[in-house]
Amino acid sequence: MSDAVVDATAKGEMTGEPRLDLVIGGPRARLASRGKLGRAELASYEERGPSFPEILEIIGVIGEYTVATFSANLDRTRIDPEYRLG
Repeated sequence: MSDAVVDATAKGEMTGEPRLDLVIGGPRARLASRGKLGRAELASYEERGPSFPEILEIIGVIGEYTVATFSANLDRTRIDPEYRLG
């Protein structure tokens, strides 16, 4: 991904690329609903973009990132400047 896409995503913006916006917007919707998607909404995502296994993989990556971030914050791990957002 380009730096522009990463920056836009970090700001909560969409990219304008339909599949990528689904991959970005889908997890945001799942976070907002705490993972409670109706069957119709889930089917809609699958028809337009990621398959069910890909959706599960995205959820797993978000969970891994969340746990790593919380752990680093608890330990006050120093983040190298080149990896900091904003």
